[in-house]
Amino acid sequence: MRVKAAGSQLLILSSPHPESIFQAFRQAANLGVKPKYRWYLSEYDKDLFAKHRDLLEGTYMEAIPSAFDSSFISKFSSKYGGEPDLYSAMGYDATKSLLAGVRSAGSAGIPSTSRYLIENHFQDTAISGFSFRDDRTVSMALTASRFVDGEQRRIR
Repeated sequence: MRVKAAGSQLLILSSPHPESIFQAFRQAANLGVKPKYRWYLSEYDKDLFAKHRDLLEGTYMEAIPSAFDSSFISKFSSKYGGEPDLYSAMGYDATKSLLAGVRSAGSAGIPSTSRYLIENHFQDTAISGFSFRDDRTVSMALTASRFVDGEQRRIR
C-alpha cells in the first residue's frame, strides 16, 4: 500500500493487513499529514501499537472487543508458536464456514453454498462475542479508543 496523495484533513486507507496501514501512515507523516481518526485495528495488535506509538498519539480507533475461543487459541499457539491475531481468527472462521457450506451442498456451487451460509448459525467459531439477529445480520459490540500519552484509552 502506498499513499499517493493526502490532504491536510483526510487520509483514507483500506487494507487487510495492519502493518501496511502503519506503513501508509508513516508515508503520510513524511508528507506532513497526521490523521486524527483511524478505523479499524484489532485490540489484539498490541505489538503494532508499541512499534508505531509515535503515529498513534491523539488518534482514534474503533475495535470489536470480541474474545477468541480458548480452544482456538490453544490449537493455534501449539501449531504456530504464538497467539493468533484478529486476521488469523477471521480467516479461520470464514474458511471454516465456507467449507461447511460446500460440504453441506455437496459442491462448490454458489447458489447452494450461499443458501447454507445464509440459513445456518455457526458454532465453534474462533471469534466469540457475536450473534445473529432474526434477519440474519451479525450483531457485534464495538469500542472506541483514543491514544493518549502512549496508552490506548477507551472512550465511554
